[in-house]
Amino acid sequence: WIGTSVHAPQSERVAAVDAAARQEARQRLAQRIEAAKQTHGPAEGPDLRYAAMKGEAAAHGYIARDPSARQWHLLIGGLAELPEGRAYHVWLGVEDDGQQVKWTSGGVLRVDGQGSASMVISMPDDSQSVARLMVTDERPGAEAPTGRPHLVSDL
Repeated sequence: WIGTSVHAPQSERVAAVDAAARQEARQRLAQRIEAAKQTHGPAEGPDLRYAAMKGEAAAHGYIARDPSARQWHLLIGGLAELPEGRAYHVWLGVEDDGQQVKWTSGGVLRVDGQGSASMVISMPDDSQSVARLMVTDERPGAEAPTGRPHLVSDL
């Protein structure tokens, strides 16, 4: 329990363990990003934009938006193992008249044993109107998000 006395209250010990786990997950994700750059070359271009995804617990991720290739690249880490019959789904949110968000599926994430996933999503024709990206856990074949959001990003 990094920097925490065994005599400290349990909540402090748990917080220290959670912080250490998040830091370790971020380091693994940074290593994966570097490995992807070496394999595929650095992502460059005048239109390329990066956005961080906000997550619960140790979940974290980044989105690289590449309009010239009409793709979003997701790199995610720190996802917990899900119970049988559940999977992580990516959802694209389009604002309807600036009020209601309509969600469309971006696909199912394949998460490895370390809680990491990467995915390339082809941008829909109306990609300029996509305002949010969200990762939830759902039952197979979900047509709309009903599960708890694990990661969210405004685009």
